[in-house]
Amino acid sequence: MGKKWITKNGYIIQQVLDSNNPLLVSNKTTSILIDTGSRKKWMKLSDKINCILSNKLKLSAVILTHTHHDHVQNARSFKDTFKLDIIVHKSEAEYLKDGGSIYITSNNEKYIKNYEPVMWDIQTDDKYDLCNYDLDAYILHTPGHSTGSVSIIIDNEIAIVGDALSGLDNKPFKRTLKKVSEDIKSSWDKLLNLKCLLYLPAHRSHRYQALEYKDFNELYRSYLTSIKS
Repeated sequence: MGKKWITKNGYIIQQVLDSNNPLLVSNKTTSILIDTGSRKKWMKLSDKINCILSNKLKLSAVILTHTHHDHVQNARSFKDTFKLDIIVHKSEAEYLKDGGSIYITSNNEKYIKNYEPVMWDIQTDDKYDLCNYDLDAYILHTPGHSTGSVSIIIDNEIAIVGDALSGLDNKPFKRTLKKVSEDIKSSWDKLLNLKCLLYLPAHRSHRYQALEYKDFNELYRSYLTSIKS
């Protein structure tokens, strides 16, 4: 079993395998999954989730932080198997239905179809409250890595940020797409202003599996200093 974090009010956020993609969020009554991992992980993921839930909790929804293939390739399988809701930001809902994604490179955008299409159940906008799932949590639009990237704020304590922190320590603003850079900076400001105890990025390659607020703030301020010099 992977790592586990528990909030002050008893919300459990845990790795299903050995990374933060996906993450399972549970309380005493329900569970939701954040992202779905790559297709090759499906059997391990489904077996592990069934083991974790043990018929005590219902898996109610999958929230997609964005529609890149490594986050959504099992979305269709989860929907068919667990009969749950698929939640995605409105700007990427049509990509999901088509099985594709927009990938942003240094100077252009490319649309690639690389996963099984799946129909969304709920589209989010700037903010979406998860109270209907009996969770003290909400979805926050944090664009930059993609137009529809979102973060999930659990118990006002832990932020699950998908790929929103990509480039935090390798200067993403060097990208020539100015709007992307502006969106990234705006999203980082938004996340920092929440002052969560922990920020959980999707990929270990981002150097931090769990980033404390003080470290996030220090890295960001260091970057702002570097671009002024």
